[in-house]
Amino acid sequence: MTRKEKPAPRKSTTTESHLHEEEAKPLPTPLDTDSLTSTANSDCLCCSEFDSSIFNLLYFAPEQSTFMSHGLGIISHAQSGMILLNICDDAARLIIIDMVIRHAFDCSYLVDQLFAISADHLAIMNPDQALDYQRSAMELQTRALNALNHEAQIMTQERLDRDLVARLLHSFLLSLHVAFLTFTRYRNSFDIFIQHFIESVYLHRGIRTLAGLNYRLAIESPIGPFIAMVHDASVSEPSGTECTRLVEFINSSDAGFTTVTGCRDAARKLQWAFDMHDTLRGEQRALTAVVYPALLTEEYIIALQKYRLEALVILAHYGILLHSCRHVWIFGDAGAFLIKLVAHRLGPSWHDALKWPLEVVASEPCPN
Repeated sequence: MTRKEKPAPRKSTTTESHLHEEEAKPLPTPLDTDSLTSTANSDCLCCSEFDSSIFNLLYFAPEQSTFMSHGLGIISHAQSGMILLNICDDAARLIIIDMVIRHAFDCSYLVDQLFAISADHLAIMNPDQALDYQRSAMELQTRALNALNHEAQIMTQERLDRDLVARLLHSFLLSLHVAFLTFTRYRNSFDIFIQHFIESVYLHRGIRTLAGLNYRLAIESPIGPFIAMVHDASVSEPSGTECTRLVEFINSSDAGFTTVTGCRDAARKLQWAFDMHDTLRGEQRALTAVVYPALLTEEYIIALQKYRLEALVILAHYGILLHSCRHVWIFGDAGAFLIKLVAHRLGPSWHDALKWPLEVVASEPCPN
């Protein structure tokens, strides 16, 4: 049930729908799932020092024989902070970009990840050059992950402490990027999408692990609002009614105790996210859709891996939150896609459990 007279989310005139991506073009080979998993579970995210200029960061290793001729465009776009538009306020965007640049040489994986997500944003903005930008994004992200995995083997506690904020920023940017890739690159197979969505969830949860190493430092970092939301969700009671029917549906389930408990918690956390989305103003509203995956428990993830009915219905309701953030380029039409994906999987016999999500998609279409 929705709150009365809730204003419809404002539609941005600059929205770039994911539907605009040219399906006929082949995409670069996706990142290896094991690389993402090891990064998400690693307590040692760091990178070796660079002794070159920031422009040389766009030259790949000699054995790759690759140089991005459009690299200056990626640098310029990264410095503009446009990738964080509608996610962070102006001040936070400037601080994040400044910090990434200052860490460009001692934590080069951080600037590589910023360049990677910027390249994929440029691919949306420049469809005629999409394949080139997508390939560059994949190469940059892969290089960053390789550096992280290498440094994890020689990590010291001193460096672990010193680079915590840089690692938090990297994890945040990587989580945003992988969320975008998950919702745009894996639409042809339900099984593959769920697999990659779960990998994305683990990356979001990894930020919580890093923040736990030094909570005070994390909360004072540029992504402090994200950390604060994750903390608040664990201690706050939801007050809204959007997920009332969803919780009742889960409570009436004949699933096992672990499944019901995990799904009930996921539904309550989703209600908290709706509450926060209604309370916040400006850019931070969309941050609730970013935060929610970080709140999911292992019990819910296992239920989702098993395609439990309750877990899939929750996923469709999360699609409503994503749909309310469709003006953010990272999400675009992801909410509508997710709702329709689950509805198709479950079939008409379960559409009553998906009544609200389906009504939202029907009444609030994505802009063309």
